[in-house]
Amino acid sequence: MKKFLFVIANYSDWRQEFYEKYSRPKNKRYCHKHGFEYIEFSENSNANRSSLTRSWNKFGKVRELIENGTAKEGDIVTNLDADVCVVNEDVPLISNKSFTYAIDSCNTHCMGLYSLKINDWSVGMLDMILSEERYLKFKDHKTIGSMGEMSSFWEIFGEQASWYSLAGIQRHSCHSNHGGCSCLHLHNSSTCFYFRR
Repeated sequence: MKKFLFVIANYSDWRQEFYEKYSRPKNKRYCHKHGFEYIEFSENSNANRSSLTRSWNKFGKVRELIENGTAKEGDIVTNLDADVCVVNEDVPLISNKSFTYAIDSCNTHCMGLYSLKINDWSVGMLDMILSEERYLKFKDHKTIGSMGEMSSFWEIFGEQASWYSLAGIQRHSCHSNHGGCSCLHLHNSSTCFYFRR
């Protein structure tokens, strides 16, 4: 079994500098310590998407790793947003589950940190998340957003909206600013990752 940690780092604002100065070095140390291969992408995914946002790229990149033979059955593929910084390098980012993801401090089922164990179930989930048919079916559906506005969750946070609909979760994202930072928690309270807004 191989373990991969990948980041898409192609910001055009302050987040790129944050990534290069803080996140990249910590990610590399973490990977070295825990036996991950570190992969950094600076280009977008080639996933088929009518409205491809940075967030859709995350799952498109996993699809590319599988299709080009880099990631195989039983391997672990973990993604961190480029503006996420690992605080405790001793805590594992993976579990024994087919899909592990972060729930942030605003109770958002966030895709800023997730991990997939490559198997039939996770590949099927990946196919559904990236499904152009599902996207076209739901992209114009408007719901109440975090500021009380009516908007398309699928257009704003496509992968999160896709996961929410698969899991039966209603949109409830709260994008409040907690002093400039939010906190992502994994499966226990001792695992915490901070990122700047």
